[in-house]
Amino acid sequence: MMNFLRFWSDLDMKNKYGLAAVAAIVLAVLVGYLVV
Repeated sequence: MMNFLRFWSDLDMKNKYGLAAVAAIVLAVLVGYLVV
């Protein structure tokens, strides 16, 4: 879990657009899971 958080923080520092894209994908997957 800490490894994931470190990766997330690193991604945030490097590329805000990349972070937004990842968040959008995760959100889409969650919504799709809830709908199905």
